[in-house]
Amino acid sequence: MSATMNRKSVFCKAAAAVCAVSVLMAFNCFAVLAAPPEAMTADTVAMASVKVKEVTSPHLEPSVKTALNAFLKTYGNTSPDYRIENRPYAVFDFDNTTSVMDVEEQLMIWQLDHLAFAVAPEKMEDVLKTGIPAAKLDLTYGADDGSGKKVSIRSAIADAAKAYGELYAGGYVSVAGREQPASVRRSGSYQEFVAKMRWLYDAIGETMDASVSYPWVTYWFTGMTPEQVHALAYQCDSYYGDPAKGQTWTKGAYASPKDYVSAAGPVTVSFKQGITVTP
Repeated sequence: MSATMNRKSVFCKAAAAVCAVSVLMAFNCFAVLAAPPEAMTADTVAMASVKVKEVTSPHLEPSVKTALNAFLKTYGNTSPDYRIENRPYAVFDFDNTTSVMDVEEQLMIWQLDHLAFAVAPEKMEDVLKTGIPAAKLDLTYGADDGSGKKVSIRSAIADAAKAYGELYAGGYVSVAGREQPASVRRSGSYQEFVAKMRWLYDAIGETMDASVSYPWVTYWFTGMTPEQVHALAYQCDSYYGDPAKGQTWTKGAYASPKDYVSAAGPVTVSFKQGITVTP
């Protein structure tokens, strides 16, 4: 696959920036904590002895606040075990931790809603099979959000690729994507494609281990450059992560049409929408 992006790589810099800003704002930390030992000056050494303020945010659950303050006292620069030449550091996860909701799961919805893909239609079926062991293509998952009639992953892939080809031929697919008009969103090809693609994400995640399911969604970026993926993610995160929208999330759903001719038949799938960075 050309220019395949690691699932988390697009968001690493953003996550680092969010964590850095939140630490500086919440804990009144100083640049000394990020400076290498050889860069230390008399002023920064003196700054290291300044007592770190406790977390006082009213937005944190009390037990969480207590745990954070205890952690800072144990490992921070006021700890009796603190050594300036061997300073502790923290590593932050992002999805469902620093961020409420999974940013990549939101990006896939953005891709589907805007038909933002760069895959040639004749290659889509092979792209969707990438990384899936041949013996597991015939595994099944419930058509109705995991319940009900069993549908094979192989047949759903074939259906998604077929619908994608129809949308591509109609000129609706583009690398950057665009807001699709109501006439497109109501079409059988569109509803079939978005439902089968998002259903496949759940089906593969529920029937296979993370070594298959985690990389699989990155193959949706096939044909894109890293810069194009970054631009797509930036648009998505800027829209759903806009503070003006508040600390909220909603539930969305896709359903393929019952009268659309397909190998697997209709499926339905629900998902959560929204990106919120924790206070």
